[in-house]
Amino acid sequence: MKITEATALHLAACTTNFTLQEHFNDFTETWVKEAATGPGYPEVVDGYFPLPGGPGLGVELNEDLIREHPFREISFNLWRED
Repeated sequence: MKITEATALHLAACTTNFTLQEHFNDFTETWVKEAATGPGYPEVVDGYFPLPGGPGLGVELNEDLIREHPFREISFNLWRED
């Protein structure tokens, strides 16, 4: 979810020896991308994440959308078709 990415980017920004932020957004479902928005919404621009903006983490949660998709146990397999 985007809130974890915003959190990781804030930590990276204040870590002097930070090098690389992994990003698997290409494999996530569309609703996950829509669950958090705002000025801190992390999107890759020219191969880089800009620093999150706005107060706090800069991410606003869409709680109604999140309630529509309760937690479920899933398996993340990069080699599975589709």
